[in-house]
Amino acid sequence: MSDAPTLTIVIAPRARVQLITVDEWWREHRPEAPELIQLEFGEALEQLRTAPRSGVFVLGAPVPDLRRVLLVRTRYHVYYVFDEQRATVEIMAVWHAMRGRGPVLR
Repeated sequence: MSDAPTLTIVIAPRARVQLITVDEWWREHRPEAPELIQLEFGEALEQLRTAPRSGVFVLGAPVPDLRRVLLVRTRYHVYYVFDEQRATVEIMAVWHAMRGRGPVLR
């Protein structure tokens, strides 16, 4: 049995809206794999729950200690902050990797 604290995953309101928007778009435009966004996002949450330091730091981010993980098949990034003291991972944004800029976080 592990003594590691259970991490709480929090999805910021802006990230929740982004995820809903992306999911709706994906379902309409990718009928061959309509649930892929939800599947990959769920896999990312499990990864962050077990390995919260697995994401790469976002250099020059307006939010301290911002990291991101890539949803490989859909090419979206999940931006998050890991707070070890509070044992939380806060999802800050869900943003396509091919956009020319990062998400607005403040």
